Amino acid sequence: MTDLDDLRAQLQRDAASVTGAPDPARLGQVQRRIRAIRRRRHGAMAVAVAAVVAAVAVGVPVLVGRGTGDVADRVPEHVTVLGFDYTIAQAAGGVRGGAGVTVELPPGDLQRVALVSAAHLPDGSQVTLFDQYDRVVGRLVGGGAELPPVPIDAVPGTLRVAANDVTDDTVLRLTVYERTDVLPEGITNGTAVYRQQVGGATLVEGGFLPDGASSVSFQVEGPLESLAFSFDCARGADTGVVGSMAIDGDTVVSGRCGPRSIAEDAGTSWTRPGNDADRLDARIHTVTIFTSDRVFSEESVPFDGVEMGVGIYRAGPAVLVSGAHVDQIIEANGRLWKLEEAPGRRVRLAVTETDEPRLIGIVAGGGDPLASVGLARNGRTGGTPGIQSATGWSLTRIVWPGQSPTLTLVDERGRPADGSVLVYRPLADG
Repeated sequence: MTDLDDLRAQLQRDAASVTGAPDPARLGQVQRRIRAIRRRRHGAMAVAVAAVVAAVAVGVPVLVGRGTGDVADRVPEHVTVLGFDYTIAQAAGGVRGGAGVTVELPPGDLQRVALVSAAHLPDGSQVTLFDQYDRVVGRLVGGGAELPPVPIDAVPGTLRVAANDVTDDTVLRLTVYERTDVLPEGITNGTAVYRQQVGGATLVEGGFLPDGASSVSFQVEGPLESLAFSFDCARGADTGVVGSMAIDGDTVVSGRCGPRSIAEDAGTSWTRPGNDADRLDARIHTVTIFTSDRVFSEESVPFDGVEMGVGIYRAGPAVLVSGAHVDQIIEANGRLWKLEEAPGRRVRLAVTETDEPRLIGIVAGGGDPLASVGLARNGRTGGTPGIQSATGWSLTRIVWPGQSPTLTLVDERGRPADGSVLVYRPLADG
């Protein structure tokens, strides 16, 4: 079974014998929905620091992914990532003794995730997933490691899996899934959604601008410092649309609306208005989103074809690191992560081959607000994004099993900088 048609046929046969599998009528509905989705085009998902993908659930049980040699030769037809449903689109591999697998991704605008699985993977051997840009985006290690589905950019190119120290019994498989139109729980307009849970934050209020309206208001309990806002605006055909958000009558966000539709995963970027003493004691806050023809204008003006929304979230747990409130639970690279430590401006990590990966962030420690702060790996700078001292904190890279880098916070000249490295590890259920 080496191609997608054979895999689908096997999944259909498996479904009839799997406890809890859907009945034949529902399977037919799913297949009809998949075909309809293939004809439907989706807008590309906006990429933001606070978002990527969380925990994974599968529809048809799957026994692949653990490098123990006790693996079945099948993969799920559906996976759920961050509440979004994905259906199988391409599959490669499944042949014993293979040390590598590739999949050629065609052009398209449906969001994708990739699942790497292996059977009979010896202890200590590594299976690495490279994306279309030849970047490492996942690593599977023998002896019990597991790789959840990984988000892949919706652009054409080659995905490849490379393995070392495999045996004649090792079986590798690379499966690519595309997003369907099943939206996760949250507030939605039918095509975009503010998810109920984003990392450690919980949705408490929000909605979308009604057709033909120029403004809409929502009320939410404070304190304001406990809230985070995700605001989105797409202008339609009119290039002069300005989208704004006001809290208790004060405009805190205002700018030109983008040309595309709001991304399906709308709640992926955050605005936190800060500690305004005049509003901290208010029990109820009024949040208004509106369209206008000038940036920071207080007068709402209606426009046709505008798509606008706001998700209001109760912020998750945070800790104070170098003067910045850092989220303890975040989403990245297809899973949930929890802050493990903030060791200061320098740390040497020892991530063994059987250990979990670590997600690395940086937090600036103040000083010149225009100064750039970045991360040096084993004394070398470059290759990871930096931040300005006034920005607060940001995520940078993943350290994979088998790597032991020394990470140091530096300024733009490579000199020691104030702040701290942040080290996150995957949540057990993420």
